Amino acid sequence: MTATRTVSGVLMGWDDVTVTQDAWTESGATSTVTDEVVRSQSGRIIRNTLTDGATVESSTYRFDGAGRLVHASIPRHELEYGFGTAACGSTAAGRNGNRTSYTDIQDGGTPTTVGYCYDTADRLTGTTVTGAPAGANPVAGGSLTVTEPGASLVYDTHGNTTRLADQTLTYDIANRHTSTTVGGTTVEYLRDATDRVVQRNVKTGPTDPSPEVTKYLYAGAGDAPWAVTTGAGFEATIGLPGGVTVRVNAASAVVGWAFPNLHGDVIIQTNPTGTRTGESA
Repeated sequence: MTATRTVSGVLMGWDDVTVTQDAWTESGATSTVTDEVVRSQSGRIIRNTLTDGATVESSTYRFDGAGRLVHASIPRHELEYGFGTAACGSTAAGRNGNRTSYTDIQDGGTPTTVGYCYDTADRLTGTTVTGAPAGANPVAGGSLTVTEPGASLVYDTHGNTTRLADQTLTYDIANRHTSTTVGGTTVEYLRDATDRVVQRNVKTGPTDPSPEVTKYLYAGAGDAPWAVTTGAGFEATIGLPGGVTVRVNAASAVVGWAFPNLHGDVIIQTNPTGTRTGESA
């Protein structure tokens, strides 16, 4: 199957090459971006190739017999995921699908390793991090523990995480996440009766007189908003064939275009006239 369409001077094509291989191409005035995947017989992606002009980035993925990702070779990183015997806590937690080890080798350098511990309720109770990269956030860069004093991982009586490193999280009576506070900044979430987030407030302090407010608008029972409103105004997102989306403002003027890879993630964005903004993702 092949489909081709032109939007604002941008040519897009979709090809089903074989049962296990797909290709998507977006061609602008100065470059061509192609995303291609190879799938296993079970449908899992085992290779992804992103070609952006003369630059080719290839990623490969390996799964175990239970369908769990155990290795990923992506640009600049070699990643290993383990589900074996844990070094602490419930030693058999890996049998429930909990990750018990992780290794990241960036650019062939010193590995970053993480060991994970769980209790019998499958709750994370600790991490042991070695070789954390410079600038890593407190969650990824430091070891977590439920041990007091100084616990960096805390749960309430319902099993909700209330502290995660430097983050403090709160929940409502229905166990829905309502806020996260980090370093004096609080992000609040308001939900409707169907649990959809309808408003997000960012406050720089408990008495912030002018929080940053984002409202999400929905149509029907779907869980993806069709439009958002912010201090900058109204913006709607419209889906087009092939997964392309276009953003328009209150005057129905095009704000920008977004083009996905075969997984559905946006890899290219353009301005209203189809000129790319930034690099491929």
